[in-house]
Amino acid sequence: MYTIQRILVPLRLSPHGEVKLPLAEVQARAFGAEVLLLHVEPDRAGAGNGGVPPGTARARAYLDAAAASLRGAGITARTLVRVGGVVPSVLKSARDFNVDLIILGRSAPSGIRLSRGIAGAIVREAPCPVLLVPPDVMARAVVPHVRSFAADAARAGVLSPWPLGTRAVEVTRIVGSVGRHNNLRRNFQPRRAGALEEARQKAIRRAMEGEGALPTVQLYKLGYGYYVSDGHHRVAAARALGQEWIDAELTEYVPVNDASAQELFSARRAFERDTGLLRVGAAQAETYHRLRPLIDEHAKANGGHDAADLAVAARRWYTQEFRPVQLKLRAAHLTEHFPGERTADLFVRLAELPRSPKGDRPDWDEVLTRFAE
Repeated sequence: MYTIQRILVPLRLSPHGEVKLPLAEVQARAFGAEVLLLHVEPDRAGAGNGGVPPGTARARAYLDAAAASLRGAGITARTLVRVGGVVPSVLKSARDFNVDLIILGRSAPSGIRLSRGIAGAIVREAPCPVLLVPPDVMARAVVPHVRSFAADAARAGVLSPWPLGTRAVEVTRIVGSVGRHNNLRRNFQPRRAGALEEARQKAIRRAMEGEGALPTVQLYKLGYGYYVSDGHHRVAAARALGQEWIDAELTEYVPVNDASAQELFSARRAFERDTGLLRVGAAQAETYHRLRPLIDEHAKANGGHDAADLAVAARRWYTQEFRPVQLKLRAAHLTEHFPGERTADLFVRLAELPRSPKGDRPDWDEVLTRFAE
């Protein structure tokens, strides 16, 4: 008897193909299967200084919102972003993760043509059955360059806002806008900019380069992505200047019906309160519980510490161990092999690999090479 345990749903960043999601939910509920949401990026453009490529950040933000909706309905859902051609990436994902069913959109609402095109190539070579779904012809086909917070919030379901104060945010992870998504280019510059607009942008750039003071931008966080509530010009200037981080007054929105998102948020906030580290982002709540012993271990290897020194020890661990390994994990693109995980989750996997009988501290380059193999 053929059983379905894992369903692969390739998605573009467009509402045009979201008609597949309700069908994936029905199939997953019928078979007790998990859903793997996949987006394929053509390249890794814009990933400077070990940062996340903007295209990957936009894709993760979109997939997180869609996955939150499924999890809120009681479906196990994970997300995955891969880089390359659509056909080979879909087929490789289906094989790598032992997928039992692919739910695929076809390009036209009627008239199935499988002799050529993406759908035909996947159907011919897929290692499992493929369910073809016509697109929602009523959905908007043209997608804004900047993601809409309202649209992604609607996908995620009922949300609970949590003010987090001021903290540094990776500029490439700012993927959307609260209310201005239709009027902005991908770099957050306005679609139509006159002389006055250009002069304002130049003044903001000069201020950000140290010639003046500017108010802190205000951002909303939903899943992986950040959305500008106030400060679009400052975000555009930060991108133009190649800034890696920007200070922001942050409010995080957590899906109320997604129990795993609630658990993750609570675990991260407890970790942040204990360690003072605000830049360690994991996708699994358990990761934060497993990171704390690694900080203690690093502190003991460097002379020990007491409770009063935990914040100092945590900053040292972040600088000397976590951040260098995080950048190497990103450069090796290893998250493409672990759906639903981020580099902090992979860091724990690395740290918990078997060590020598003496229990020596890990040689991270050696461990990373072994892990990648």
